[in-house]
Amino acid sequence: MKIQFIDLEYSVECDAEFVSVLQVNDARLFSKIVFSLASGETLKALEPYMIFEGETEIKSKERLMLISDLIYLPLRDRAIVTKLYERFNALIFEDEEMRISLEEINNTLIDKLAEVGFQLQGEYDFTLEWDARKYLKTFDFGVCIDSDLLFDKLIGFLEVASDIFPEKLLIFVNLKSFLTENELVAFYQAVISLKIQVLLVESWEDGRMFSQERKISN
Repeated sequence: MKIQFIDLEYSVECDAEFVSVLQVNDARLFSKIVFSLASGETLKALEPYMIFEGETEIKSKERLMLISDLIYLPLRDRAIVTKLYERFNALIFEDEEMRISLEEINNTLIDKLAEVGFQLQGEYDFTLEWDARKYLKTFDFGVCIDSDLLFDKLIGFLEVASDIFPEKLLIFVNLKSFLTENELVAFYQAVISLKIQVLLVESWEDGRMFSQERKISN
């Protein structure tokens, strides 16, 4: 994937083999780039840009995901949760034995609840068929990362991303300011191991060199 900003001399190349790092020392240009990526627009953005997959132009909202606030990672974001439910539902229907087993469990639950209903005067029944997505939503199924450490949450987020939207480019803003050097290396290793695409947009120039990153400076 390639992103070309109108005010940058070089395009930003992104793939799953390296972590791309865009270093923008100009504060005004940095803010324009971040706001533009957040807008989901391309040529109409504050800092116009285009995205290409090979020679094909693609839409920002389909392939980019901006994470501008590392303190509050979007682990419970509606779009992420919805995609998670769809992924689980697809996995269940791919496994016929699992699907039949879950339907049998659901039928058993319905029968037990019907026994309770017999104790009442009225007639009661379910009006919806069993659906994995509705079941997961009812019991608030979602991402669970049992740690308060930012680094652990970041790795957990990468794992979730590889599960439910491996095609997206994850864009982190000023991530390097939050991690130690060892944590940064481990973050890079996780990205490459999971085979996902990541771009770091940094407001400062890091003189350190890492074998897992590809730097672009304005």
